[in-house]
Amino acid sequence: LMAFLVLLGVLPASLIFVVDLSVHSLSELREEVCIARAGGGMLGLVLYVVSGVALCVLSTLYCYLWSPEAEGSGIPQMKAVMSGFYDKLKPALSVWTLAAKCLGLLCAIGGGLPVGWEGPNVHIACIIAHH
Repeated sequence: LMAFLVLLGVLPASLIFVVDLSVHSLSELREEVCIARAGGGMLGLVLYVVSGVALCVLSTLYCYLWSPEAEGSGIPQMKAVMSGFYDKLKPALSVWTLAAKCLGLLCAIGGGLPVGWEGPNVHIACIIAHH
């Protein structure tokens, strides 16, 4: 039981850590391409804005195409599951939801949206615990 609980803490934390590292790498890449490579100025500004909008649209597409249940923080869905509405919310605990949540979070935060980490982290941990 103790090993299971440790694993239950380590797996979600590791996945969230990888997503966080990816967000920072994506942000640095965006800044380097838009400021250093484009020479700054108006071209750099246009590239920065266009790349941010493209990443935010990509984030929305992941959720729309793969799993609409990945939209939002995920805490209301998890509260409903814990209240006994598991049958109606099975898709909120699918692997597709996990992939859409992680990639959507990566693109949304990398695109510059002010997204909070706490809700998505809870949802990601619940999905991993379910599987």
